[in-house]
Amino acid sequence: MANKTTKSQTMDDSWIKRDLLEISSNVKYHRAVMGLNQYELADVAGISKIVLGRIESANVFINHGIQHYMKLAKAFGIPLEELFTLRNGKGDGNANTDISNRQTRGEE
Repeated sequence: MANKTTKSQTMDDSWIKRDLLEISSNVKYHRAVMGLNQYELADVAGISKIVLGRIESANVFINHGIQHYMKLAKAFGIPLEELFTLRNGKGDGNANTDISNRQTRGEE
């Protein structure tokens, strides 16, 4: 039996891409605050420039693994949760909705 993606699945998964774009934006923001380019941040964080580039491009088809985000947060000197803070929320009027709130609401 072949896996088929239905229209409703595609619509339901659209928040994943939006969240990845938010996380990507957070990484770019913190990198800019530190005044680093991608090569420098990759070196400081101990990850490859290719992985960092994919994270910053919000490549939904690549599973980067939480360890990469943990290394980035450590390099930025911020809690991991701050990388995952979503600033645009999802229809609840709260500009600081984060992924854990989405899990609580059953949107994952």
